[in-house]
Amino acid sequence: MTDTLFTVLGLPVTGFGLGMAGALLVALGVELAWCKARGVSYGVFIRFAALAVPLTLLCSRLLFVLAESTYYLTTLSNPALALRFWDGGYSLVGALLGMLLAAWAAEKLLRAPRRLLMDGLALALPAGILVERLCETGTGMGMGKTIATPALLFLGVEDTFTGEWVHPVFYYEAAVAGILFVVLLICALRFLLQRLLKKKSRPLLNAL
Repeated sequence: MTDTLFTVLGLPVTGFGLGMAGALLVALGVELAWCKARGVSYGVFIRFAALAVPLTLLCSRLLFVLAESTYYLTTLSNPALALRFWDGGYSLVGALLGMLLAAWAAEKLLRAPRRLLMDGLALALPAGILVERLCETGTGMGMGKTIATPALLFLGVEDTFTGEWVHPVFYYEAAVAGILFVVLLICALRFLLQRLLKKKSRPLLNAL
């Protein structure tokens, strides 16, 4: 996942990088499905996506640089290297904040129904996190502590740096995101079904 697959304008593109782009596309796809189900115009979604992509990247990079400020200021002694975004270093929390900020800004600027885009992100973000965490397989990221209990060794993965069997935290987080997505999807489908039944029953009530 960390090997260079090809280059774009001289910049390397890895499997992990493509996975991150895929995670963002999955999140936007789920948001689009929610918007269509709620009758939101395609134009509103396009404008939201136009805000979401740059804000997600910007906030993700910014939060990473702030968290690793000592590395840039002391270890490298060159804060300007923080501008080399193509060298990697992004924060998942920052990406989530960027998506939320995009939804909030889009609702304000486009005068979209209150919290409609935010509600869609409740589904979209867990789906994106699920894909993102699964893409960490083989990267050496998301590793937890060494498994001390032999009975739990079946859960572990081998740390390529130490050779020890450790907890694959990224898998645990992917599982939680997947469960959360399924639960929220069921709730969303029930909500949409209730709205549909209520809408169809209204003409019958008026006829009576």
